[in-house]
Amino acid sequence: MNTGGKKTKVLIIHDMPLQTYRVYDYNELADRGYEVTGGYFYDQERKMPVELKFKPLPLYRKKILKFTYLTNFKDVNPDDYDVVIVAPNFWVLNFFKLYRKKYRNKVILWGHMKGHDHNSRIAGWYRDYLFKNYRSLVFYESKTRDEFIKKGYKKENLFVANNTQFVDNKNIDLDKERQDFVYVGRIQDRKRVDVALKAYKKVKEKSNDPNLRFLVVGGGNSDALKELVEKEQIKDVVFTGAIYDENELHKIFSTAIAYVSPGHVGLGVLQAIGHGVPVITCEGQPHAPEVINCNEENSIMPPMTVEAVEAAMWKLYSDKALQKKMSKAAYDYYNENCTIEIMIDGIEAAIKHLLKFNQDK
Repeated sequence: MNTGGKKTKVLIIHDMPLQTYRVYDYNELADRGYEVTGGYFYDQERKMPVELKFKPLPLYRKKILKFTYLTNFKDVNPDDYDVVIVAPNFWVLNFFKLYRKKYRNKVILWGHMKGHDHNSRIAGWYRDYLFKNYRSLVFYESKTRDEFIKKGYKKENLFVANNTQFVDNKNIDLDKERQDFVYVGRIQDRKRVDVALKAYKKVKEKSNDPNLRFLVVGGGNSDALKELVEKEQIKDVVFTGAIYDENELHKIFSTAIAYVSPGHVGLGVLQAIGHGVPVITCEGQPHAPEVINCNEENSIMPPMTVEAVEAAMWKLYSDKALQKKMSKAAYDYYNENCTIEIMIDGIEAAIKHLLKFNQDK
């Protein structure tokens, strides 16, 4: 976007290392004519699958008790930019520089908006006190935005940019034969992959299908899961380790009957449905807000028991017509609601709203 013949300069700072999906976010905004600087917490050099169309800004951190301090943040001057977009995280001490009154017509807050301390009354009070003074707030999903409207926030200042993963799904074959259940993501106890594997064992034995597999794709410590597989003698479980290459992930999802994560789900939901893969996750779990994208057409959400997860897996495995129906529903839902372009539409609307306010005042 051009302002007075010059590109609008936008600084975006997320409270995490630079992830591949964020590269696509920043690139899309740059493709729309903005001069983008992408700030991120540096942890290691990462090879990205596409050219960076924005200026990367690594921020170096150290811990102070439970807080994060960015050692080179003093070099970040908000006055160098027309708009600054930041994740509202009260645990990052340097971000309080951007919460100052002088920057409230320059800063856009973008994130979950509830914070990791959402059960704290003091933090909740301060969050409302602070947030209501901003002209543009961007939410990861509409449910939280609507909650803020009910609390008295001005609707015209609130925007939604559905948090998503980039999936190049133009050439996906939804009619391809599926033979795998998959889990893709970091291996953590809260994901309850152990429940998925126990359920899979029953489906495998019931099907007597030599081609049926369970693929566990992700970094982290998988020793406990491997011990479970050995102890329970669960056949045809493949641990691939972490995979970041999009072509390899595409191959894995292309043979997937379902993405199975009984416990916590987040962005993995978007990666699955973008590939036309239905989701199986359990109700009543402490999911991330991205679970809002799971509905009865593209997902099955049973109770958290091995038997219930087994029934969901068997349902999709044994009913090919249902499998194809839910696969198409997942694919269509992603393309209609969750592409990078749609997400950046929300970000750009917030930017334009803020710039117009500043022009009109």
